Order: sequence, then structure tokens, then C-alpha cells
Amino acid sequence: MATSGPALFCLWRFWRFDWADCPYSVHLQTPAPVLSESLGRLVLDLVLIEARTGRIATTRAVELAADVSQAIRTALRAQAAMAFDEPSFDSAIQRVYAQYEPAGLADRSLTCEIPPVDDR
Repeated sequence: MATSGPALFCLWRFWRFDWADCPYSVHLQTPAPVLSESLGRLVLDLVLIEARTGRIATTRAVELAADVSQAIRTALRAQAAMAFDEPSFDSAIQRVYAQYEPAGLADRSLTCEIPPVDDR
């Protein structure tokens, strides 16, 4: 996860594939996310879809580390407390994309490595 002004960037990489990202704002999510005060670990629900068929290949529930969970909660709360201005959000995204590829953004971000699962 990375932040730039009003924009949060979710970053991920699977196996040997390149980093990918997605800008995010709590203000654009419907319904609005519930930001609990819990200090527990967040659970990330992953759904991998087979590109050729559009079918779900597998799902995983992954528990994030406590420090990563807390950092995500803090960033989401800070973003939720900001007044939303869509042009400012869009501009922040464009500034980041002009300066960084996803891998470069990941180098400057909070990361959490999730060990691979052997499906054999």
C-alpha cells in the first residue's frame, strides 16, 4: 500500500509476475467500508480468475500481519476524514503514474509478503 495525498494505491504481485496497482478511495466505495477499531489482523479475500474462461480458479483468505493491518486502518481512516474532491484525487493518481511504474511504487510502499500455497 502506498499513499499520495488523497489517493491510496493497493499493490500486489503474484509469483514471478510484475507488480500491479489499483488506486483507491473510501469515498468511491459503495457501501462505505466499515473501519473497525479492532487491533486484530485484517483478512484479505483473494479471488483468482482464469483469464481465458472468466471462471474463478481459486480463492484464499489471507491474514495480514498486525503492523500491516494497522497501517491500512490508519491510512483508510485518514482518507475517510478528508473531504473528497474528485479532481484532486485524479490529479494525485496522474502525478504518481507520471513518476513511478508499479514496481517503483512498491519499492516505496508498505509491503507484506504472503507465503505461497502448495496446491499439489
